[in-house]
Amino acid sequence: MLPQRVFVSLDAQSVIFIVQKVVFVFSMTLNCIALICLFKQTPPHQSMLRNYLILTQIWMIIADVVYDISLDGVPLFLIVGGYCCGWLCTTGIPIPYIVVFKCILLSNIGVSILIYVIYRQQAILFDSRPFKMNIVTDNKHDNSHCTYIYVLLSLLFICSKTNRLRVQ
Repeated sequence: MLPQRVFVSLDAQSVIFIVQKVVFVFSMTLNCIALICLFKQTPPHQSMLRNYLILTQIWMIIADVVYDISLDGVPLFLIVGGYCCGWLCTTGIPIPYIVVFKCILLSNIGVSILIYVIYRQQAILFDSRPFKMNIVTDNKHDNSHCTYIYVLLSLLFICSKTNRLRVQ
């Protein structure tokens, strides 16, 4: 049975915001340390692998900044939901666009991890194995076309006027 009313006091809301900011500071510190290690400590023969890990770190930094700085979401666990108090929500951008943007960011993290795993799996497979793809090469620009198409389609979906949802 769902509760009739859900109330989050201003004190509880400020505690949630403080916890989000503390998690953001730790997360950004660890992300910056990881990026510095990737740039300075990666051996030259692992440069392709390093590029995939840098891509994942960049997506994680962008997702942290969007969620913790610009959204300031307050989760409501009694009812599966929440509300937004950040500057991105107060500028008049409809909530469905913000949700789609956050889902795209999180899916980009998952896709970059999946690309890394597929690259590593293909690198250790013998050529005679049935799961070996002949797509993996040393050219760094082979996968750029897929990335451009994915970004373009995402932007078209978000910005299209036919899919505009109004929140009243």
